[in-house]
Amino acid sequence: MGKTGYYIKNRTPSEPYVPWHKLETITETLLQFCIEHGYPENSNKIKSMKNCLKAIKEKDIPNIIINFKKIPLSKEWFNEWYPNVTYKHESENYVQSIFDALISNWVENINHVENT
Repeated sequence: MGKTGYYIKNRTPSEPYVPWHKLETITETLLQFCIEHGYPENSNKIKSMKNCLKAIKEKDIPNIIINFKKIPLSKEWFNEWYPNVTYKHESENYVQSIFDALISNWVENINHVENT
């Protein structure tokens, strides 16, 4: 059950669960991390992520899925990116671990939308 109790109290059995609050937060966090750590802001992947975030805020499921699918996630694609070390307290392993966790969490939460 989420913090709001939505999953149990307000959900009908035929209504799929979409973690909107988590989806918006993790998308914003992933987007900020990528930009701060050197992913080109004018890239198609970042543009698609921004469009995905806009669709998430509007709860526009078709556009969430369309924009998510524009970001290839497989061997040697977006999820294989190596972020730059940006801050003094960071190491290469640290930023890579953070990115891997963010992308994994994002994909997991988007899958709730895709499976609706």
